Amino acid sequence: MDIFVVRESKKDPQLVVHKSAKDRAAQYPGVFHADNGLLFCSSCNVVLDHLRKSILDKHLDSSSHKKKANQADGKQQTIKTAFECKTRPQVEKVKVSEEWIKACTAANIPLHKSDNPIMRKFLDTRVVNGGAIPKASQLRDYLFDVSQVEKDELKKKIEDKDVA
Repeated sequence: MDIFVVRESKKDPQLVVHKSAKDRAAQYPGVFHADNGLLFCSSCNVVLDHLRKSILDKHLDSSSHKKKANQADGKQQTIKTAFECKTRPQVEKVKVSEEWIKACTAANIPLHKSDNPIMRKFLDTRVVNGGAIPKASQLRDYLFDVSQVEKDELKKKIEDKDVA
């Protein structure tokens, strides 16, 4: 049973815990960059341990870094950051979908009516950005956000009023 006991590791006195990846990147401007809490070498596109300065210095002295520094391409991002970036069409699709949900709910039209072939043809041909309106199964993903916004607006309207 000893193998399952978790023992506390000894604290390393040389380890600087209060330094973040962003702080280390600021110490080496143009050489390292921080993204999502990780420290990247801008020329090598590798993740480095930002808690130990000696590791960073050794990496800078390495021959592989010096070779890649001469051929610098650009900065690497984490997958999480890359997926957070929204293009203009992606932002427009969300906006159109949320407005469509507001319009359907205000007119008491069920969302599954958007799947009707005649309605779909009308949206594609006659409505600007109508092709960006997804089917009902995908519209339900936006429904929660729209309801939260409407709920917040309703709370603001009745904030200072007496309600029984």
